[in-house]
Amino acid sequence: PVPSLPHLHPPPSYPQCVSHRMLRRPFYKSSASAVCRLRRSLRPNAGCLHSFSPFYLRAPSVNGCILLHSEARDNGIGEAPRIPVENERPRYQYTSDKPSHLPRHSFQDPARDNSYSFELWNQHRSIYRHFRHFAHIPLSAAFQRLVWPDLLSVAVISGTLTYYNSILMPESPVFIDSHTPFTVTGTALGLLMVFRTNQSNARYDTARGIIGSVINLCRAIARTAITKLERQDPDFCAEMLCLVRAFPRVLIFHLTVDGDLGSSSWTSRVSPEEAQEELRRRLDETLGAAKADYILQAQNRPLRVIQMMSIIGTNAELDPVISNRLDREIRELEQALGQCERILRTPIPTSYTRHASRFLTAWVWCTPFALWPVFGPYGTVPASLLVSYFMLAIEDIGVVIEEPFDVLPMWRYCDTVDDSVDHAEHLLEDSRAHRNAFDPENKAWKTLFVPRSENE
Repeated sequence: PVPSLPHLHPPPSYPQCVSHRMLRRPFYKSSASAVCRLRRSLRPNAGCLHSFSPFYLRAPSVNGCILLHSEARDNGIGEAPRIPVENERPRYQYTSDKPSHLPRHSFQDPARDNSYSFELWNQHRSIYRHFRHFAHIPLSAAFQRLVWPDLLSVAVISGTLTYYNSILMPESPVFIDSHTPFTVTGTALGLLMVFRTNQSNARYDTARGIIGSVINLCRAIARTAITKLERQDPDFCAEMLCLVRAFPRVLIFHLTVDGDLGSSSWTSRVSPEEAQEELRRRLDETLGAAKADYILQAQNRPLRVIQMMSIIGTNAELDPVISNRLDREIRELEQALGQCERILRTPIPTSYTRHASRFLTAWVWCTPFALWPVFGPYGTVPASLLVSYFMLAIEDIGVVIEEPFDVLPMWRYCDTVDDSVDHAEHLLEDSRAHRNAFDPENKAWKTLFVPRSENE
């Protein structure tokens, strides 16, 4: 049975801290009304640049307050003091000058692209990119993953061939005089590898589209909650927003081994046990201990969160039209979950991958025998390594992006959903204040959104 869902959010007139990511901040008082400027730091994955809200909020009460991100406090946005949190671990600090790749903790880790900002796009299409990319070959993830054992095996074979032909048997060297076998097989190998890499890239693009649809659906459910569900039952609205926050978190841990924690600079490689402890901590902050335990007991945790959303929508007794719309959004979220699981559980046919790997390995191992007549004893080893690296890197990139959830910056997308829910909560507080903002003198509602002037 579904446990009782307590009222997680404080009363609307006085919202309190519900996690270490939120902070109370009083409105500035004025003689006529309480006026505040909503200061908010948008992360690069959401807005690419730090910016502020383009309008003021005019509240009718002097005792209102708003929520503020801990990132904004850390970066000095706002004068409110930081609230210390027990056992708080430093989060990934988002800045606009971040590198294009997230940190790697071992040579075997794949390269993880960061969420791009305008600065990163300018760097990406720089006219000097070819020189920079070539100079950074030793630092690339593909090179470091191939050094052992692939490139080392090619170096051993080419070095042994050079030693044999130059020192042991210089009068009868061993080599392949005709390049016809490599010409014939190279075309087939190139088509084989390109087809496989294209299939992996298609899976990567599909996964990113599914994650984008999850973000949009979470935003839509949050919007439905604050516009329709809140007037029916504020408690159900608060619970729905908390579940919207929790869904991308449990989805990340469902699709990756470590919950993508290894891509953050505040932690090293984490074990599955540490990842589960981190998930429990975050769910406790978002939902509370009772519902966190209820979700963690499920075998499919994202599906459990979706079912809890459906139960809330059913118990709210909404208008049939609104109920159908909310149910459709939740059903589409469930379909997105199924699509993610299909990509995770079904790789490219493994027989195809194995055959391509065998074909490529035999081809690069025979390459030194074909390069010996051309480069001689001094150039065979470096030429063999260079050719083998470029061929093996194509196959390695295809294998890495075949499982896209381990490459995508999943926590950045989770924080994007948090930003959207924060916006929804801010607008919800403003909507509640607007209900009491009727001006009896002018017999009209007071204006809550006032554009910011150029001098302010």
